[in-house]
Amino acid sequence: MAQTEIEMTDELEPGTKLLSGQYTITSFLNSGGFGITYLAKDSLDRTVVIKECFPEAICRRTATTVRARSQAHVTSFEALVESFVEEARNQSKLEHPNIAGVHQVFKDNDTAYMAIDFVEGNDLLDTLEERDDIRPEEVDKWLRRVLEAVGFIHAQGMLHRDISPDNILINKDGEPVIIDFGAARSHADKSDRVVTLLRAVKEGYSPHELYVQGGRHNKYSDLYSVGATFYHVITGAAPISSQERVSCVAENQPDPYVPLAGSYPEYPKELLESIDRALSLDPSNRFANAEDWRVSLGSSSSFADMILQNLSKETEAPLEQINDTIVVRESAKGGGIGRIALALVVLAGLVGGGYFFLAAGSPTEDAVVAETPSAADPAPEPKVEEAQVQTEATKPAPRDSADRVDDTPPAAVEVAEVGAASEPASEAQISPAVVEVDWTITSVNKPLVPFATSSSEQPEGTFSMVTMVRSNIGDATQDWLSSGSIIYAVNGNLVVDDSTIQQALVSAAEGQSDDRVTARLKIKTSAEASITEHDLTILLAQVVKMKSGLQFTVAPGSSGRFVSRVTDVPEGLVTDLRAGDTLVSEAVTGVEFVTRAGLVTMFEKLSAQNAETAQLTIARDGALMGVELTHTP
Repeated sequence: MAQTEIEMTDELEPGTKLLSGQYTITSFLNSGGFGITYLAKDSLDRTVVIKECFPEAICRRTATTVRARSQAHVTSFEALVESFVEEARNQSKLEHPNIAGVHQVFKDNDTAYMAIDFVEGNDLLDTLEERDDIRPEEVDKWLRRVLEAVGFIHAQGMLHRDISPDNILINKDGEPVIIDFGAARSHADKSDRVVTLLRAVKEGYSPHELYVQGGRHNKYSDLYSVGATFYHVITGAAPISSQERVSCVAENQPDPYVPLAGSYPEYPKELLESIDRALSLDPSNRFANAEDWRVSLGSSSSFADMILQNLSKETEAPLEQINDTIVVRESAKGGGIGRIALALVVLAGLVGGGYFFLAAGSPTEDAVVAETPSAADPAPEPKVEEAQVQTEATKPAPRDSADRVDDTPPAAVEVAEVGAASEPASEAQISPAVVEVDWTITSVNKPLVPFATSSSEQPEGTFSMVTMVRSNIGDATQDWLSSGSIIYAVNGNLVVDDSTIQQALVSAAEGQSDDRVTARLKIKTSAEASITEHDLTILLAQVVKMKSGLQFTVAPGSSGRFVSRVTDVPEGLVTDLRAGDTLVSEAVTGVEFVTRAGLVTMFEKLSAQNAETAQLTIARDGALMGVELTHTP
C-alpha cells in the first residue's frame, strides 16, 4: 500500500536529493499544468526555488522518476523536457531587478529542473489579503516596475504568458518581482503543438487568444494579463473572464467588463484608463508594447501633484461637503450615464467569440502596424482603403478625397447651357445602360469541431488524440471528452487527425438545414480504457461565398441568435469590407443579421429587386459604420 501511495504522488517528498545531492527538497510550493515548484536548500545551505518539468496531462511519477503516461505520450513528453531546458537557458539571461533569476538548469529523474532565486516576500494575492493600507502610489510604482520587467522580457524575444497576482512577489523592499516562467515561450516557438497541448490559461487573467488553439498571441497578450492583475489589485477581484466577454459580444450583447476609469478617484485618470485599454478584447486596441503603456502613465511626479491637489481641495471644503466633492470629482473623471451609455454602444460593436474571434484571421493585427495617412494630404484613389486602416491610438481619418469625388458636380453640368435641355435627344442618349446584376452565392455548412487533436500512435495504429477541448463551442462539456482521449472513428470513418475528423463531419453536414448535426464517436477516454461509442452534437457554421470570392460566415450563438461576419476578402478585390467585420443590418432589404437565414435572405431579396448595391451597417473596431457592397460584376 505504501508503495502504491508513492507511485501515485505527483510531488517529490521533502528530503529528496537532486543533482547528486546538490539540492535537497524542503517543501512543496505550487503546481500547475507545466510543472511543480518546491523550496529547497543548495549545497551551501542557501534557500532556492526548484522548478520541475512535470506536464501532468502527459506524464506520471513512479517513486521519483517521471515518465510519459503511455507510449503515445513519449515523443511529446521528451520534446517538452528539451523545450523546458532551452527556455531555462533563455531565462537565465534575464538579469533584471524585477525578475527572479534562473541560475542553473539540469536533468534528473528523467525530467528537467531549474534552480531559481528565492525571493523573500508575499505574492500579490497574499499581499492584498493581509494588507488593507495599500496606497495608490504603491500600486502606481508596482505597475511601472512590472511594465519595465515585462518590456525587458519582450526585448529578449520572449513572452511570459502566465502573468497573474500569484506570479508577482512583493519583496521585503516593497519591489515587485516576476516569478514562475513555467509557461514562458520564445516568439519563435509559439506554434509548437506540444506547448499548445499544455497552454496556460487562468480565468480572468488570460486574454481570449490564449484559449484557442492556433490563436495568435504576442506582447499584447502579456499586457492583457498585466492589466487584469492590476485590475485585481485596485478592485479586489479579477476582471470578468475574457471568454465570457467574447461570448456576450458575439451574441450582440454589451461587453460586461466594468471599466475602472471614473470609478476610483484616488487613482490618476491615466493609470485607470491605461488598465482599461490593456484589457481591450481587440488586441489592436491594446498597447503595442510595455514601453508605450509606461509612457502613457506620465511621470511619477504627476501622481504626487494629483495627491497634493486633491488634499488642497479637500482642505478648503467644509467637512460636510467632502462627500459631495468626491462624487463631483468622480463624475468629472469621465463617469456618469453618458460615458457608460457610450461605452455600451462602442463595446457592443466589438465582435468575436471563442473559436470564431480568431478563426477570422485576426485582421486587427495588421491594423497595429498600419500607418494612417494624414487627413491634410489627399490620398490617391488606390490608397483609400489603406487610409481606413487605423491604429488604436489614431482616430479614423475623414475620407476627404472620397467625399469630394462624390459631392463635386460633373464638369459637364457646370458648363452646360440652360437651353440645351430643350433640345431633343436621340434614343441612344437617353436610354439607361443595361446593368446585369449578379448576386449569385454558394452556401455550405462548416462543422465547428469543439476539440483539437493530433496524430497518436496506438497499439491498433495511428489515431487522433484530443489535445484541447473548446468548452465554449457546442456540446463539448462531456465527461468522456477530455485531453488525452483517443478518437478512433467518426460516423464509422477512421480518423487520424483534425483534417480526417473534419472530412467525416463535413459529409454528415451536407444538406443539413439545421444549425447542428449529431456525430457518433468511437473513443477511449484513456490509453488503458476500453473503446466506447458516444454521440456528440456538433454546431454548424454557414459559409456563404460570392462569385468575387468575398466570403462570410454565419455562426450560431446562444439564445437562438446568430453572428454574420466577413471571413475572407480576396487580395485585389475593391471593397470597403474587411475580414473581421460583423454584419448588423442591410437597408435595401431591411434584413437584420440575427438569424441563420438572414444573410442568404438578403442576397435573394437583392437579386429579386435587381438592386445594384447593398447598404450594410457593420461593426468594426468598436464602432458602427455604413458600408456599400456592390454585386458581382
